[in-house]
Amino acid sequence: DGETPARDFGTSQAGVTTNVVHTVTENSVPGYHFVTYIVGSGSCSGNGYGQLPASFLIPNDSQSYDREVTLCNSRDTGTIKVIKDVDPNDNSQWDITISGPTNNSDVLSDGEDTGVLSSGTGSYAIAETGHTGTNAGDYSSTYSCTDAQGVVTSGSGTSLGFTLATGQNVVCTFTNNMRLGSISGYKYHDKNANGIFDGTDTTLDGWTIFLDDGDGVLEGGETSTLTAGGGAYSFTNLVPGSYTVCEVLQGGWTRVYPTANNGCYPVSVGPGQSVTNQDFFNFQNVTLSGYKFEDVNGDGIWDGGEPPLDGWTINLIGTASATVVTGAGDWDEGYYEFPNLGPGSYAISEVLPISGEWMQTTSPTTYNFTSLSGVTNVVHLDFGNFEFAKVWGYKYNDLDADG
Repeated sequence: DGETPARDFGTSQAGVTTNVVHTVTENSVPGYHFVTYIVGSGSCSGNGYGQLPASFLIPNDSQSYDREVTLCNSRDTGTIKVIKDVDPNDNSQWDITISGPTNNSDVLSDGEDTGVLSSGTGSYAIAETGHTGTNAGDYSSTYSCTDAQGVVTSGSGTSLGFTLATGQNVVCTFTNNMRLGSISGYKYHDKNANGIFDGTDTTLDGWTIFLDDGDGVLEGGETSTLTAGGGAYSFTNLVPGSYTVCEVLQGGWTRVYPTANNGCYPVSVGPGQSVTNQDFFNFQNVTLSGYKFEDVNGDGIWDGGEPPLDGWTINLIGTASATVVTGAGDWDEGYYEFPNLGPGSYAISEVLPISGEWMQTTSPTTYNFTSLSGVTNVVHLDFGNFEFAKVWGYKYNDLDADG
């Protein structure tokens, strides 16, 4: 089979009997089979004489004869092929080592193979290790070897063994799955807006959390989930890498935490890593409202029959500032409101005319308020005003003094 034949293993013999047919034979060796024998000069690639024992005659004459006998053996062979499968393909490289009667090695990436390797029969061990820059521990590894009859061996791990028989063609596939990670957290109703789950805070179900492409806006194709089971959410089976976790902020709420990065969490997920505590804290906004009325009897109470007053200026100062006019737009007569206020402290006051014809009769003159999430509407922050009465008359120069 193209191999160098084994010669002169201490089998030379002198002074043999002439005019006699001599024979030469050999014991069988596992992994090899006899092909032919040659008497005299020649090579195993040429024509031989067939099966053992090798036989030849030394003539009976005065000449000296040497007979060289070559026994030709061929190694029993099969084939081995190793395929690499990496999911997902991350351009990782893997060192493949084949140890046995025929040794081989190669470096493979996803979709590559060693080619069909002619291999001597016998026991083999095949192993893979991460090439430079590839950490095998970042992957879960399995293997499967098959031949024409079915599965030769399979299992989990990065090494395997089997016995190759004559004519057997074995194909082994190493499959490496990157260990996946996860991201999880909770959605909280942060009533005191301190960014901590404490006190009377509760969880929020039914809010959308999503993996963002970087702009903080949920778009088609982006992965999303709803908080449930006590405000919990999670994203599982994540390929290691960088992610941005955001929430869809509902109307009437203020995001307390996080506030940086468009209110999102930048998260790095390693192989097999579970990143937890990516929590979102939200405050339910508050509306402050009241009426402006004419306190006809000046008792500081809005009694029946006392009219509301439009066109009066009401000021809001504090964490946010605003100015409205009572009865504006579609509002009821005398009504005002400051809607959708986030966490903070506020003061509401009215602006009295500079003419001095009105006085405020209700108390307090200024409403001070610290917003508490969940108290969505604070009403009847009313202002009552009394219009001073006018006393007027004329001054005469009574020339005839008749009164």
